Amino acid sequence: MSFVKSEKSEKIKKLNTIIEQNEAILAQLEKQAQDLAKQNQDIQILKEDNIKIMENSEKVGKHIDFVNRAYDKIAKSYFGKHIFN
Repeated sequence: MSFVKSEKSEKIKKLNTIIEQNEAILAQLEKQAQDLAKQNQDIQILKEDNIKIMENSEKVGKHIDFVNRAYDKIAKSYFGKHIFN
């Protein structure tokens, strides 16, 4: 009878060990899921920032083109030819 009890006790210990390991794995998975969600949120913020940067770069480019065209018009004008040459 003692042999059966010790065998059951060993099985219970093994099952408890497996349960503890499963709980530890679940905790790791939950942490990884939280980290992944945070990374996805950070990526989304970076994408939005990238869109803003691209829009602002386009605006700056248009402004530079405008200034260059204005300078060319002034340089080619009667007044500009006498000042810049």
